[in-house]
Amino acid sequence: MATSHKTTAKTNLGTTASKPNIRSHASFASHLSPSPSNSDLMTAILNIQTFQSTQFEELRDRLTKLTQDVSHLQKENNSLRAELSSLKTKFDNLDAGSTTPQTTALAAQLLRENSESNKCAFSAILYGIAESRSTTAALRITDDNAEVYRVLESISLSVSNNFKLVHLGGSSSRKPRPLKMIFPTKDEAASLVRSYRSALNNGLRLPDNLQDNSRATTTPLIPCRIRTSTTIWGIRPFFISCDNFVNEFMSFKKKMCQTPPHPYYVTVTFLMSNLNIYYQNVRGLRTKLVNLRSSLPLMLSYDILILTETWLISDISDSELGLFGFIIFRLDRSIENSTHSRGGGVLIAINPKFNPLSVALNVSWSSDNLSLTASGCSSPLSAIADSFSFLIFLQHNYCFNRRGSTLDLVFSNSSKVSVVRASTALLTPDTYHPPLFISLFLNAEPIAQASHSFYDFKTGDYTSISHFLNSFNWKSTFSAYSINDAASLFNDALLNSIDKFIPLKLYKTPKFPRWVSPLLKNMIITKKRAHITFKRSNLAHYYTIFSQLRAKCKRQSKLDYSRFIKKTENTISSNPSHFWKLTKDLKSNSPIPSAVHLLDESASSPVDSANLFSKYFLSVFKPPLPSPSTTHLDNLYPYNLPSNCHFSLDDVLSALVSLKNNNSNGSDGISACLLYSCRNAIATPVFILFRRSLDEGIVPDVWKTCSITPIFNAGDRSDVSNYRPISILPHLAILVESIVYSCIKRNLNHIIIDSQHGFRPGKSTITSSISFTTYILNSFEANSQIDTIFTDIKKPFDSVDSFASILSKT
Repeated sequence: MATSHKTTAKTNLGTTASKPNIRSHASFASHLSPSPSNSDLMTAILNIQTFQSTQFEELRDRLTKLTQDVSHLQKENNSLRAELSSLKTKFDNLDAGSTTPQTTALAAQLLRENSESNKCAFSAILYGIAESRSTTAALRITDDNAEVYRVLESISLSVSNNFKLVHLGGSSSRKPRPLKMIFPTKDEAASLVRSYRSALNNGLRLPDNLQDNSRATTTPLIPCRIRTSTTIWGIRPFFISCDNFVNEFMSFKKKMCQTPPHPYYVTVTFLMSNLNIYYQNVRGLRTKLVNLRSSLPLMLSYDILILTETWLISDISDSELGLFGFIIFRLDRSIENSTHSRGGGVLIAINPKFNPLSVALNVSWSSDNLSLTASGCSSPLSAIADSFSFLIFLQHNYCFNRRGSTLDLVFSNSSKVSVVRASTALLTPDTYHPPLFISLFLNAEPIAQASHSFYDFKTGDYTSISHFLNSFNWKSTFSAYSINDAASLFNDALLNSIDKFIPLKLYKTPKFPRWVSPLLKNMIITKKRAHITFKRSNLAHYYTIFSQLRAKCKRQSKLDYSRFIKKTENTISSNPSHFWKLTKDLKSNSPIPSAVHLLDESASSPVDSANLFSKYFLSVFKPPLPSPSTTHLDNLYPYNLPSNCHFSLDDVLSALVSLKNNNSNGSDGISACLLYSCRNAIATPVFILFRRSLDEGIVPDVWKTCSITPIFNAGDRSDVSNYRPISILPHLAILVESIVYSCIKRNLNHIIIDSQHGFRPGKSTITSSISFTTYILNSFEANSQIDTIFTDIKKPFDSVDSFASILSKT
């Protein structure tokens, strides 16, 4: 049938070309697929309608958006038309000549300022260069060019000869007129600026107060100085200020042989018998603490630092100032001593070698109704001057500020006082208060630096010590002695090995903070020598050398301090000891004063002071009861507690290993470093001593000897009652305590209540606070009342009998 159908189709197609046989096609299609049903047609029609509806909705949304855009464009077009109309009106007014003279002048001023700002980039201004006195203009130009070349060459700056020089200002001025250098291109002017900055990096640093040669007799020899400033247009013009007074100084130097020199040029001899004092009005320290710490190494040659206008508050401790190697006395302005809330404040830092003492004035005033009135004087100022004269006080400060006046006066009844401007400032000097160097001659012997010898356990020969200790038969040796004598014998063996194999070195008080690098130390020493050379010669060449070294020292000091802080920050996780050392330095208190007192007794020598501390610490302890009271023994709950402490040789070795990072010395002179390094050699004798001590119930005397360190609490530092004692025990005594504690801790943890947070592993004051806070919050939710009593017992561990207190608590 398929073949016949095909044949028929071919026949029909081939024979009837103009009129297709529809019936044959329909019969052929019916055999290929079934005809669609009515439901299928309806579904197709609905899908087409849905699609057309969706397309229609999208088209309508687009038309709506297009309509909105057209409306917005119409509004913008109207706005632009209005602005265009306004601009056209203004243009018509300008074209009609209706501009006022004020508008024309303002436009001209703007054009001139714009032109001048562009010219600034081509020029540099030099101050203080002496003008030529030649009669012709050509000679004056030649002299000015030669002088400019000489000044720039003196500071190692070179420029091309393609520039113009123009004097600014009237020629009748008594001071040298500023000299303007005009370059043909901006690059040449910028090259001069870059050369100056490079010279700064190489140590060029000159005082900012040098403006002209009118200060030749009151300032050191400075060939020139350079500074930059910013204009309102953001352009940095280049300024060079020169002081050409070499000739004036040479003539002044000749007069020095006949008349006393000016106070500024007094040659100071740095002797140990001179009291070197530095004074500065710092105008606030709270925002300058970092600069203060980084500049301190340059000021360690002074014996006393006096700072006024410190603006400090009680929240800033003495140790935060970073005045390493000084004892600080200060008085800050507060509501207790002044009606002003800010400003003021005096700080005096003294070298400890002078043993400074704070003396409280005993002023008694019986009545406030009495008053004194100055009479017979023209003004209160003259009364003050007469008072100083009556006390034979002379004023020694003749260093003037930039206004030519003296605001800081130095009085003394001694004529052997020298006051000069300090060559190096601790902080940026105030314009009206130049820093001063005061030298007072003392008729006394030089004070020697405190030093003492110490054993350097870090470089000890521990191999030889181990061989020495292993040569003993400790079991048989200890058997012939009591536990007390055996412990003393073992300590003597350790001390003997220390004398033989640990190097003895001399300790001197460090002169610099620990963040100062060896490079900075050498630079400071070199700078001091250069300053002495300049003071002896008073030559400009030596001052230039000293000035460059001073600038390098300041820069290196800031660099060392910033590196130290960054290293500390970056090694917090890997080596936190650096951070805690820095924290300790910032929190450490000043040393104990050389003179102390307790009630009516006082002491000034080290032995007397130690005895006074011993007397006070002994007085706060209550004597123990002659026999323990058994009143509360009947109320004790029965507990099965161990009567012995069991530990092995491995436990002793583990305790010795715990001393790995401990470098401290015990009160017996035996370092933890030695015990750790020789742990394998001493583990057996230490185990024997610990075992015998516990079995016999005797603690050897050498383990009970301790050294006491007074720790300051608050108040007057010279009052002994304001200190508490801290005991430094031998390391062997601490080790036996740790072993016993580990043994009994396992048997007591299940007995001690959970509310005990002190002296327990995993608990502290933080866990106690959390537990207490949780209890309070739970009570608040339950609407229950809580009554809390806070107590602060003074010296509880010193004045409470421990045994009786423990029994009463149970």
